[in-house]
Amino acid sequence: MELKLINANGEVAGNVAASDALFGREYNEALVHQLVTAYLANARSGNRAQKTRAEVNHSIKKPWRQKGTGRARAGSSRSPLWRSGAIVHGPVARDYSFKINKQVRKLALKMALSTRFTSENMLVVNKLQFDDIKTKNFVACKNALGLKKALIVVGEKDS
Repeated sequence: MELKLINANGEVAGNVAASDALFGREYNEALVHQLVTAYLANARSGNRAQKTRAEVNHSIKKPWRQKGTGRARAGSSRSPLWRSGAIVHGPVARDYSFKINKQVRKLALKMALSTRFTSENMLVVNKLQFDDIKTKNFVACKNALGLKKALIVVGEKDS
């Protein structure tokens, strides 16, 4: 398998050998769906929660003695009966995340790349190098390559 190597102006500059192990995969929709579902679920935050008696920030001291004050007996200011006390059966934060094994994650990524390769939605650009670090230079390069929406992956960090 070979990929076309394109320069920043959109002209063909050669070919690059692509490995069959990476780009020769059959698409397994269930596996990729599982990975996408896990990604979206891990991004969720189950952040509705009320505090129980153990979590409310109050003193653990008995507010007043048990007998002789004429008031009702009380053991804690954390009680749900008290102002700013605990909530009895309130909502609890939920964790929506679940784990995907590393090998499954890698395999799903290979399948996604393989699908992009077979549908010819993948470009390999030999070098993205600009004289000035300006957005208009990058936009001109993007328009020359005919990109509207793209994921750009580079080999090493380049400012």
